[in-house]
Amino acid sequence: MFPNHLPSTSKSDASPDPRYRSRKYDPSREKSPKMRLLEPHVLSGRLKKLAEQNQLDLAVAMLKNAPLAAQNTPVWNTLIWECMKAKRFKLAYDLFVDMKRRGFSPTTRTFQTMFSGYARIEVWASHTKQLENARALYKAYKRHIEAVKQTDPASSELSIDPLPAYITVLGNAGQFEEIFVLFYSMDEDGPLAANKFLFTAMFQALSTTRAGLSSAQYSKNATDAKVLWGQVVKASQKSGLEIDAFLVTAAVIALSRGRSSEQELAFQLVREYFGLATPGETPAPREDGPYHTCFGCRSVIV
Repeated sequence: MFPNHLPSTSKSDASPDPRYRSRKYDPSREKSPKMRLLEPHVLSGRLKKLAEQNQLDLAVAMLKNAPLAAQNTPVWNTLIWECMKAKRFKLAYDLFVDMKRRGFSPTTRTFQTMFSGYARIEVWASHTKQLENARALYKAYKRHIEAVKQTDPASSELSIDPLPAYITVLGNAGQFEEIFVLFYSMDEDGPLAANKFLFTAMFQALSTTRAGLSSAQYSKNATDAKVLWGQVVKASQKSGLEIDAFLVTAAVIALSRGRSSEQELAFQLVREYFGLATPGETPAPREDGPYHTCFGCRSVIV
């Protein structure tokens, strides 16, 4: 026999949803769990990690497909530098171009990153296209500086920090005339004037021992180094340019490859700035305390 009645399945007998027990409950006001957005610094960390694992192509894909809010110029700079460290110079330049296409403007730091990467190339014979790219970057850097001058004359973006590395590039490529064209186009004072780092880079470029350099070019570079030292002294007297041990050492090396007149100036600098003298000479008195510098592989402290 069937029971006289079956359990009721009416809606009224169902257990009420506890959320609707109160007449004041408004389900539209319930907060749904928020998703954490990918932040630029987190994305940079992931890109670095992939680069360390030799997965640069995967890192590039990750950056290009990342949410727009997670991308900015520093993040692109990070991946560009990782490409440069891996000697993927073409990929680095392609990223620079793609960054601009996506609306991210290069900063002074971007140009410094690019030139520092290119400065790692010592033999440019097989990198002629990248040398053209480096020149294009220099022109873009100058346009960037001019634009910043117009909008914010006090901006920290007005800096010559990228130029020492670019001078290294030109020196390694044997483009010495371009180095001086760059130098003579610079401001004579202010944040865009030559500083000790730029002068040091110029002397180091002039003292290059790259293969294929003729003896005549060595001699010319030493002569140019002598003229350049005159500019160092002028800047020191006019704007208080700091002359440190690294700058003097670079100048001495560049001058030592020249004729007797340049070599005499090199000995003079050694006497004046390091208190050293050849046998029979009296060392110049020192008033600015001890100096530490490096000649070749020797360390000298006076």
